Amino acid sequence: MNAQIQEGLGTVASEWQNFVSGRLKEDIAFVTGVPCAGSGVGDSYGILQRAMDDSGREYLLIGKLAGSMTSKAAATVNA
Repeated sequence: MNAQIQEGLGTVASEWQNFVSGRLKEDIAFVTGVPCAGSGVGDSYGILQRAMDDSGREYLLIGKLAGSMTSKAAATVNA
């Protein structure tokens, strides 16, 4: 069971790290590009909406990975 949990936590941690790294790169690119001419409120709203959508998808994925880890660990205990 410990091996199942350790593997699952490694998968969750890796996924989260990749997500945060990607979001951070996009957020920094946005902040450094704000003063540029042509970026208006509509652009900012679109970028914010995308960030929220990305976060929502990521939270669902993390939940699925955690659920899978729990199921595998429970199956190991019951076997």
